[in-house]
Amino acid sequence: MKNSMRFGLTILLLIASINLQSCAVGAVAGVAVTGAVLVYERNDLQKAVSDRHLQFIIADKIYDNRELYGDNHISVAVKNGTVLLIGQAQNDDFKTAAQNIAKNTEGVQRIYNEILIGPSTSLWRQFTDDEITSKVEIKILTKKELDPSAIKVVTEDAVVYLMGAVTPKTADTITNITRKISGVKKVVKVFQYIND
Repeated sequence: MKNSMRFGLTILLLIASINLQSCAVGAVAGVAVTGAVLVYERNDLQKAVSDRHLQFIIADKIYDNRELYGDNHISVAVKNGTVLLIGQAQNDDFKTAAQNIAKNTEGVQRIYNEILIGPSTSLWRQFTDDEITSKVEIKILTKKELDPSAIKVVTEDAVVYLMGAVTPKTADTITNITRKISGVKKVVKVFQYIND
C-alpha cells in the first residue's frame, strides 16, 4: 500500500515538474507578453500557496485543541489573507476561541467569524454543501468574463460565502449567478473590492 502511494506521488510530482519545465521553455522561447503572464500566474500561485498554508495552520491549531474540536464543526477558508470561520460551535466560548486562534496566526489580515451557535450539521448536509460549492464553481468557470482563480466559494448549511478581490461589477455578477443555484438559501459576500 505504501509503495503504491509513493509511486502515485512520484508520478504526480514528475508530471508537475514536466509541466513547470515546459512553462520555463515557453518563457525563454516566447515573447515578453508570455513572460508577463508567467509572472502574473506565479504571483497568483504564491498567494494561493500562502492562503492554503494559513488555512492549514489555523485548522491544525483548532483540531489540536481537543476541547474545541470535540463536538464543534468548524471550517476555515482563506483567500488573500482574509480568514473565514464557518460552522457550528456549542457555545460562544468555542466560537471566540476559534477566532482567537486565527487572530494570533501570523499573516492573517482580516477575520470574518460566521460560526453559529448550535449543533453540528449532518454529514449529509455537509455533502450537499460540497455539491452546492461545486455547482457555483462550475458556473463561474463557464463565464469568460470571470477569473475563477480570483474567487473562493465555500458553502455551510446551504449558505454560500464568496471570497476574493474583485470589482463591484464582478461581485454582482458572481452573486447573481450564485443566487440562481438550486439549494442555496443565502449568499454572503466576503469580497475585497478593487477598482476596474
